[in-house]
Amino acid sequence: EGTPIHGEAPLPLDFALHPAFPNPFNPRTTISFDLPTDQFVSLTVSDLQGRKVADLLSERLAAGTHQFTWNAAGMASGTYFATLRAGKWSEHTKLVLLK
Repeated sequence: EGTPIHGEAPLPLDFALHPAFPNPFNPRTTISFDLPTDQFVSLTVSDLQGRKVADLLSERLAAGTHQFTWNAAGMASGTYFATLRAGKWSEHTKLVLLK
């Protein structure tokens, strides 16, 4: 258990949304997450008022660790929230854009 098979990392056991890196950022940050099973996933970004400002991802993904880079060029400096939804599971993480 936990040993890579044929050079591949083991599949995650649970859903996880990792902190964005870098954060604070300007203008790009990378959001990574784990899926224990194949899932339809949506990744969105909202402002502090809860208004959706970006749809980053909306597709079925295989189990494993994934990452997505958000280019926030053209967005105002401030605090945003990235929300990952996979099936009935969802989680959000805070993003700080400093220009």
